[in-house]
Amino acid sequence: MHSFGSSRDLCTSIRDAVKAHGAVYEKTGVLHRDMSGATILIVDGGMSQLIDWDFCKPATRGTSRCYWRTGTRQFAAAAIQEHPGTSYEFRHDLEFFFHVLLFHVLRYSRNSLPTLEFNMLEVFDSCRWDCVTEALVGGVEKLSVFDGRFFSARDLRSQFKPSLVGIIQDFRAQFRNAYADEDTWHYNEAETKASLAFLSNAKGVIAVFDKYLGESDWPPTTPVTIT
Repeated sequence: MHSFGSSRDLCTSIRDAVKAHGAVYEKTGVLHRDMSGATILIVDGGMSQLIDWDFCKPATRGTSRCYWRTGTRQFAAAAIQEHPGTSYEFRHDLEFFFHVLLFHVLRYSRNSLPTLEFNMLEVFDSCRWDCVTEALVGGVEKLSVFDGRFFSARDLRSQFKPSLVGIIQDFRAQFRNAYADEDTWHYNEAETKASLAFLSNAKGVIAVFDKYLGESDWPPTTPVTIT
């Protein structure tokens, strides 16, 4: 995903990658585990391809025995990053896509969000060494994104078009519910179960993208090259 013409093109390329990922999973049960701007390739005609399946593995069951995680840490799921022994599921790959989307919107779409650089470093690059697992862990700040403490809906609406914000917000809400538990103030058992079901396949996420990509408020194409 080294170049895109507009935020709509960015969202379209990620939507297409989610489709490809979902199709592979349905046929093989294999998870990619390393989505990033380097593994989503924009090709001629505005379509995209999901490449570099070097780290792919079948979905796991139960607790992982491996504490060393592959994949680009910036975009890894919060649960996997914070608790490396967590069983890796389909929703963790979908969370990769969410973080790739949010990062590229914030980094490459013109905006004047205050403390943007600091907040992006906190969310995407914060980590610490865990002496028990002997691994770099993190992810707490990403949970704060789902709660709206970083990059809130109000902040995003002040900078970006409603359709772009709609994709981010609808996507974000599913993870907010999925991560909620009885110790979370906004916990609702029915909503959590519904979001976990939503994130168990690609269909709902694709529908979110399709819903907003069909709107007419997207900005015009302005070529962007990511370096």
